Amino acid sequence: MLNFPMKFSVKSAAQPGIHVNWQTSTISTDQALPSAVPVQFGGLGRAFSPEDFYALSISNCLIGTFKVYAEKSSLQFEEITCDCTLDVDRNEQGVPWMSKVDINVQLYHPSSKEKAEALIKKTIRESMVLNSIKTETNVHFEIIQ
Repeated sequence: MLNFPMKFSVKSAAQPGIHVNWQTSTISTDQALPSAVPVQFGGLGRAFSPEDFYALSISNCLIGTFKVYAEKSSLQFEEITCDCTLDVDRNEQGVPWMSKVDINVQLYHPSSKEKAEALIKKTIRESMVLNSIKTETNVHFEIIQ
């Protein structure tokens, strides 16, 4: 049984300058992730940008949610992959925002195609990140037997 509400904490610390990368970490791991202003905004890149983390949170939430439901339903599968493409644009007021994300998920060799299809629908409906964003989302799931 899950207990709500839940809290997750992250920490970032940075020095001045758009060409200076910084470190981001969570309280649940001792590993820091390198973060950077992306090249598209004049930074050096070569590390995770906030836009990367945004798309990664969508991808990882879909995969994690599916894995939980598959485990609880005894669905076996070989692999699940997820590719996201995030569009950054300006809205009607000229403010930059994450306007659209195209998500392609491939599920390889599930033990039951019918069960996999039901769990895919449940995953999309109950993905916490997808339920929390206003970005237009296009999710495409493919089952590969």
